[in-house]
Amino acid sequence: MQKTKLIYLALISTFILSGCGGASNNPSSNSSDSENNHHQKSIGNIVVGNLRIQLLDEQTIRFEEKKDNTFLDDNTFFIPQRDAYEGVIYNDYKEGDNHIITFNDITIIVPYECENFNGIIIKKNDSIIYNGSFMNNTGSLPSPSNTPDAFPLVDKPRIVIPEDGYSTDSYYNNTDSKYDITSGYKIQNDAKDLYVLLPLKNAKLLRQAYVNLTGKTEMVRLANLGSWDSKYYAYSEKTAQDEIDNYKKYNLPLDNLVIDTDWRQSSSTGIGYDVNTTLFPDMAGFLEKVHNQNIEVMFNDHPEPVSGTGSVLDVSEIDYRKENLTNLLEMGLDTWWYDRNWTTALKSPTPSAINHETWGMYLFHDITKQHYQNQANNSQIYRRPVIMANADNIYHGKYNGIKNSASHRYSIQWTGDINADSSSLQQEISDIIKSGIDATPYMSSDLGGHNGNPSNELYTRWIQYGALSPIFRPHSSKYNQRYRQPWLYGEDALNISRDYINLRYRLMALYYSLAYENYQTGMPLIRSLEFNYPNDELAQRNDEYLIGNNILFAPMSDDIYNVMPTNWFNSDISVKYYNNKTLSGTPVHEEKVKSINFNWGTGKPSSKVNADNFSASFEGSLTPEQDTVLAVKADDGVRVYVDGELKCDKFIPNDSVTYDVIELKKGTTHTFKIEYYEDAGNALISLLYKNNQNIYTKEVYLPEGDWLNVFNGEIYTGKNSYSFECDLKSTPLFVRLGSMTPLVENALNTASIDWNNISYDIYPSKNASDEGFIYEDDHQTTAYKYGQNRISNYSYRYDKNENAIVINLKKGQGTFTNSEESENKNYSLRYHLLEGMNSIKKVTLNGNIISVKYNQKNKYASPFAFSGGSLTEDIVTIDFNSSVLNNNEIKIYLS
Repeated sequence: MQKTKLIYLALISTFILSGCGGASNNPSSNSSDSENNHHQKSIGNIVVGNLRIQLLDEQTIRFEEKKDNTFLDDNTFFIPQRDAYEGVIYNDYKEGDNHIITFNDITIIVPYECENFNGIIIKKNDSIIYNGSFMNNTGSLPSPSNTPDAFPLVDKPRIVIPEDGYSTDSYYNNTDSKYDITSGYKIQNDAKDLYVLLPLKNAKLLRQAYVNLTGKTEMVRLANLGSWDSKYYAYSEKTAQDEIDNYKKYNLPLDNLVIDTDWRQSSSTGIGYDVNTTLFPDMAGFLEKVHNQNIEVMFNDHPEPVSGTGSVLDVSEIDYRKENLTNLLEMGLDTWWYDRNWTTALKSPTPSAINHETWGMYLFHDITKQHYQNQANNSQIYRRPVIMANADNIYHGKYNGIKNSASHRYSIQWTGDINADSSSLQQEISDIIKSGIDATPYMSSDLGGHNGNPSNELYTRWIQYGALSPIFRPHSSKYNQRYRQPWLYGEDALNISRDYINLRYRLMALYYSLAYENYQTGMPLIRSLEFNYPNDELAQRNDEYLIGNNILFAPMSDDIYNVMPTNWFNSDISVKYYNNKTLSGTPVHEEKVKSINFNWGTGKPSSKVNADNFSASFEGSLTPEQDTVLAVKADDGVRVYVDGELKCDKFIPNDSVTYDVIELKKGTTHTFKIEYYEDAGNALISLLYKNNQNIYTKEVYLPEGDWLNVFNGEIYTGKNSYSFECDLKSTPLFVRLGSMTPLVENALNTASIDWNNISYDIYPSKNASDEGFIYEDDHQTTAYKYGQNRISNYSYRYDKNENAIVINLKKGQGTFTNSEESENKNYSLRYHLLEGMNSIKKVTLNGNIISVKYNQKNKYASPFAFSGGSLTEDIVTIDFNSSVLNNNEIKIYLS
């Protein structure tokens, strides 16, 4: 790795003593204090005994203990960008038993006698903001509303990576005892290297400082923000093309196709890299055919360690993994899905500190990067290396906090094999909010659930959430009743899914701009309300979020099915259990229960009952308190009798399936009998009901400002909670008044988006302003890191003196040019005629009056429509053509 270039200026006063805690060389309390030494901008390299202090920038201070009589200047696994820092202007001096360093309003006090960094104090003005010690590395950041003045982070274990990355090209045999050498990697498990970030209670500043230090998340390719098709299914060349054709048939966008693990010629454990030529006789030809349809392909890999290796850093492991992953990339594969294995896993060289999930992300990413560098014959500008992997420390949806400060760098991560029920959907919403807080921006859910069988209605809610989440990737196991493609869930679900996926594509200019903002600042695409409203305690929620700064989304997550209330039953329910699957013989256990809602998992209903191969009967009567549909959920088989008649006969093995049984009227009394059996695995049985009206209620908190519901057009005052009724088509989706949102046209693929046509959806207010930017680049390569991009800033404000809305579209900044696109763009400003803002006197473009077009409200329109009428109110459109190299000012004068 490139080493830090340390700047030693002649004016720097360096204190070198013989040990941190070496009292024999410590100045006595009677010695005179030194002068205040002023230093020009540098990182400092102030040495006090065995301790070196580096002032990397105004938010980042490094405290490093000398190890083996030396300090380390190399970049490391956790700190990959140390050589990018330029330092600060600072002063330092000796005061009694302490060395004092100051810059801005920060004072650092370092005692000459110290151990494990104890005694180091950092003050802001006169207040102590850090009084530290050493700890373990973590990737969990504080919630925005609890951002401290100082946040410590350690480089432990400290790992120097070879210049050639995950490769044996630079392997050497070095027995130097100061390093644990493995294939050129230098691992120091006991090095003491502390960084203190100074966000000063600013959550956004903390993310900026964090990614500057620990590494930025690579931008994904534009296609990865589009629609994914994914399922655990043994595709062939023909069936894969059939799947692509289905998207065309149903007029659904598609950008990414996932071929799960059956692309390979599986061994007995489902591993290896030999192509299944029965399914794919010409893999390279197949991939080329898919690419010609502007679709990327991802393969799933469940890697097992090479036999006899100790870790992923062993020479034979590196050679094997690099050769085989690269072979598939050379055939044309776009993306690897690193899936931790079910029984065995890659071996971490640092298992107590860095899980195999993160090491796997690193090696899959680095091998992909090296392939694209070689392909481009360029170490700087090459195709962006995108991978997908298990989030480190999220297990099947359970968020345990991000394990370390490296894993956030590796593009798309997913939460594991989650279930399809409503509680799992609620959990996923919470997970993506938390992952955004922890600087992990591209968290992906198995939309619809990997396991289980959602109803048509619940599936629709999954898709609505997913369409406005970071990555839109429905996925399921092959052991469910249905996969997760929209056409499998009925016409209503198909049409609603199409509407929400199209909405995502219209917002693609916003999503892609947010992706670049994330790369630059660490701010997530999907944001906790706390980022923008840190002093509002009610904004500390995990069930709603912001997309950027101006769109607020509270996904519907409650199942339409609810457990039958106990007060609907007329008496206790009689239950009999049998240790067979046929309800035959004498019951082994009997009991009375208040309701039917049992999820035994792999356990037993009773010590007398088998865990598998048992059956049960439930008998009682009920009187519903509303018109409803009686339903039952079972894993495995179930029969339901109502008033003596068989109404549901699904006495077959199944995985958590919900069945509608019969419609019931309010106040009518009915007897019921449920016969149930468990085959193997998980066991559950629930008696449910659902609302016939398909109207669902959601409580939403709206923070400061005025917010418009894009489905009903109503305006709501912020800092209040509201209860919203939503049918299946609508969700609580709001836009902040006084904002503008960039839009592109509907497209069936991101490659077909015409970036020459841009709309801005403007929701006016006299009390708020907005600013943002549209980001453009080649959508594919890392050239954006070297300025080959274009940023076009825009702003909205109200000018009281002129009684006018002022919109500025600034000329594009950057060197990006696209030969397929004109420098001229067609702009359409869609001004919503809201109450109090709907009387327009005139409109000017750069001082000249311009004509406008009135569009009436259209009840068939969708939210954030690119053209035509609006769903909720009349609008005015202001259309013009202009070069991106021009500034444009539009003024909408009000009467």
